[in-house]
Amino acid sequence: MPPSENSPIDFDDQDAVLAAAVRSFEVAAKRAAAENDARGIPTPVGVNGTVRYVLNGRLLDETGSSK
Repeated sequence: MPPSENSPIDFDDQDAVLAAAVRSFEVAAKRAAAENDARGIPTPVGVNGTVRYVLNGRLLDETGSSK
């Protein structure tokens, strides 16, 4: 499928589609983390195969305390 008038992505180019999806996810994740920080809500992140939480850029321990 050729790119539409509104999209520079050629949807037949798997690498381009994947790269666009990754960029979109990165932007959304950063915005969500910033909103969580503003509200004082820890954001879940994957660290070495486990889920940990980050608040205002600091990794929290299992009790929710900052390290």
